[in-house]
Amino acid sequence: MHLAYPRLFQQSNNSNHSNHSNHSNHSNDPMDNASSGSAPSLIGGILSMKCPSCRKGRMFCNGSIFPLRQLLDMPERCPVCGQKMELEPGFYYGTGYVSYGLSVGILGVCAVVFGYTWGFSYKDNSVFWFLCISIGLLVVLQPWLMRMSRVLYLYPFVKYGQRRERK
Repeated sequence: MHLAYPRLFQQSNNSNHSNHSNHSNHSNDPMDNASSGSAPSLIGGILSMKCPSCRKGRMFCNGSIFPLRQLLDMPERCPVCGQKMELEPGFYYGTGYVSYGLSVGILGVCAVVFGYTWGFSYKDNSVFWFLCISIGLLVVLQPWLMRMSRVLYLYPFVKYGQRRERK
């Protein structure tokens, strides 16, 4: 609610000026929105796998994970702002560490949930059930984890609203 006050104030100032035309000074350039304060959310951009520079362009060529051969195909540049997706050759080799961290985090959450709901015991083989369920979950989530690790790896290196030269 606190963020709405400047927007309301700007609207009231613009409506009091003598020129009452419907002409808008807004640009279609996503980089102009960065300075106007209407930035898309960081979490929303990450979860929807959008370009870190404009948070509008898709980071992956195919919206679906199928076919699996095209799972990690990315455009060379963002179709909206022209941000380069692979900053240097071999840039995404570090995503293995991000994927590992995400997998360990998911296993940790599964362990806490499983421990509180069923508990761990060797007597009733619940440890083996936990391992089977967790490994199955990680196998099913692996395509999403691979994409998300690329997104999370690129976001710290590219600032929102950073202009890139189109070549």
